[in-house]
Amino acid sequence: MTIKWRDEMSVGCDSIDNDHKNLINLIIEYEKTLELKSVKRLNLVFSELVRYSEEHFKREEDLLFKSQYPLALDHSEHHEVLLTQLKDFHKLLTEKKKFNAQKTSDFFRTWLIEHVLQEDLKFKTYIEKKIQ
Repeated sequence: MTIKWRDEMSVGCDSIDNDHKNLINLIIEYEKTLELKSVKRLNLVFSELVRYSEEHFKREEDLLFKSQYPLALDHSEHHEVLLTQLKDFHKLLTEKKKFNAQKTSDFFRTWLIEHVLQEDLKFKTYIEKKIQ
């Protein structure tokens, strides 16, 4: 089942919502690439996902710290954990060690859905008040 952007995923900030949409598109691209069974292409998509995730987390954290969101540090630490996990999966792929495509795909889906719907939406009301 393809992940799709839904309005209830919106955090009320266009730049962050657009980042989340781009992350969804990268995860979809990853899953399509799995079907091609091209490790080289999969590595390229994965590298882009890592790069874009780092940029997104920085943008999101900058917004949270600038707006003095009280849980900004906790949120930043959660990003660090996610990024470490993402890089660990990528390392397994690049080193050709016990890479499990389905487990990685499940991680992406869980990360995106749980992080956005459970963690990011916590700051929605706070951010909406600050950016208006």
